[in-house]
Amino acid sequence: MQVAKIISIQRMVSVINSKINEMSLFHVIRRYLLLTLLFIIVLGCVSTFFIFNTFIHQSTDQILYEYKDRVENYVKLNDTLTIITSSVFQPNRIEERLINNSDNYTLGLKDTLLYSEATGDFQPYRQLYFVVEYKQQQHLITLNQPTIVLDDLLYIIVGLLILIFVLFGIFIYLIDFYLKRKAWSPFYNTMNKLQDYDLGIGEELNLNDSGIKEFDDLNNVLNKMVRKINADYENMKNFSEDISHEMQTPLAIVQSKLEILKQRTFDDKDASLSLNTISKAVLRLSKLNKSLLLLTKIRNDQFQEVNEVNISVIINNYIEGLVELIEAKEITLTLNISDCILRMDAHLAEFLISNLISNSIRHNIQGGYIKISLDTQRLTIENSCEIIEGKSANLFERMVSNRKGDSTGLGMSIIKSICDKNKFKIEYSYPDKNVFFTILDFT
Repeated sequence: MQVAKIISIQRMVSVINSKINEMSLFHVIRRYLLLTLLFIIVLGCVSTFFIFNTFIHQSTDQILYEYKDRVENYVKLNDTLTIITSSVFQPNRIEERLINNSDNYTLGLKDTLLYSEATGDFQPYRQLYFVVEYKQQQHLITLNQPTIVLDDLLYIIVGLLILIFVLFGIFIYLIDFYLKRKAWSPFYNTMNKLQDYDLGIGEELNLNDSGIKEFDDLNNVLNKMVRKINADYENMKNFSEDISHEMQTPLAIVQSKLEILKQRTFDDKDASLSLNTISKAVLRLSKLNKSLLLLTKIRNDQFQEVNEVNISVIINNYIEGLVELIEAKEITLTLNISDCILRMDAHLAEFLISNLISNSIRHNIQGGYIKISLDTQRLTIENSCEIIEGKSANLFERMVSNRKGDSTGLGMSIIKSICDKNKFKIEYSYPDKNVFFTILDFT
């Protein structure tokens, strides 16, 4: 349980680190800031345009109404409708005409385009229509006041907001760069130490204080957690070794006593059969205990001795001891091997090769075949087997392998652990229903 917990923590740290590389906190913050700013820019462009447009219209309308009051006062005071260009009247255009009934005309304000001789094109104007009575006749007065081109106003607003957006984006990247280099450097140092930390060594994590409260709290929690995991790991390792060694002694005693009893003659056939069954169960229990102990040592990284091992020599030596078994099952053996030198623990290399070859013999059929190929990069073993119907389970999981006889079902799980420790790649497949193919890649 503790081994699984420790392995899961290491995997979790690796996943967290990879996720940080994929989408860091800065990238998330930056993305949401820029998206939020973009939304504000669009909303700001629309709202600012309408606000400016309304403000300009109100200012222009106020000017036009002031001109209207001046015109009406001028007519009353001077009793004339002749409009003189003076400092009193300065709209760009004042138009006047005699009308019969003001009800037939739309009075008030409106927007229009008038030709400008100065620019040579049409310009936007704001117009005010009102009626003045002079000598019992109605006169329609039109005051025209130039205003701002709305397209130009929109371009100015959009340009300014885009400039603000660009400047804000540059500011965000500069702050991002500064935070990565300064404020968040303790966090990345912690992540690097976690990624490189080896629980099997049993050393302290030794995360130093960074001067930032949140990161210091995180480091303190991680230091306590690692100390607890190291203690549990050491206790679990000692317990596994102790219990396995302690079990071997009573199992050996039981096995020896059973061998003595098997040499005696029993009149009761049921007792003799029960004795054989017990003997097989004890033998399998002893093998299972040894396999579990070996698997625990491999995953606890207790095989530290690394030597140059010639895989071809191990294959030849192991096959020499199985010649009688191969002949008994009438298996056709084809070897195509060359020297392959690997740097690994010699005991693990022997266990790896012996289990792969023994599996190809144990699960073979009478009169079948085995083809073994070896070069400097890979080992391939192809063998005939019983017909496989449907989808088979994952043979690398514990107690999943198809057990025959006194097999413990841990062989493939141990093989996978050895490959993982030495960074080998192992795969198996069923090219045909009665063919099993194993590839062990050393690269």
